[in-house]
Amino acid sequence: MNGFPLKKETIIIGWVSFSVILVIFLLIVAFNNSQYPDPEDWAKGTLEKEVPSPSNQSSIRMYLVQEGGATSRFQMRGEVVYPTQETRNIYLNYDEDRTDVQWLNEDMIIINEERLNIKEDVYFWKDDPKWEEKREKKYE
Repeated sequence: MNGFPLKKETIIIGWVSFSVILVIFLLIVAFNNSQYPDPEDWAKGTLEKEVPSPSNQSSIRMYLVQEGGATSRFQMRGEVVYPTQETRNIYLNYDEDRTDVQWLNEDMIIINEERLNIKEDVYFWKDDPKWEEKREKKYE
């Protein structure tokens, strides 16, 4: 009979350990998902500028996003409007209020010094390993 309490304690310790590991795992998953939102879930913002492509078939709309009040800075969101009027977010930069847009051709564009293919690319500041360097240059 002395062995039975030990088994019960072992089972309880096992369940507690499993529960703690599960909670930690779920928190990590939730944190990672909140850090990298889907581009279509980015904040909308206020339209600042619309720049048509060279053929006027597509355009880029630039929005100034001001969410978070005094605790966060401006963001600049760029969305492409295709000839079908379908839209897709392709640019989001934090601590940004410029709207420099230059079309290179029908598929390539430069938005605030970031070169993008409007059919494939997405610029998200959190995915840019050189974002801090670029930001520091901006304030020099």
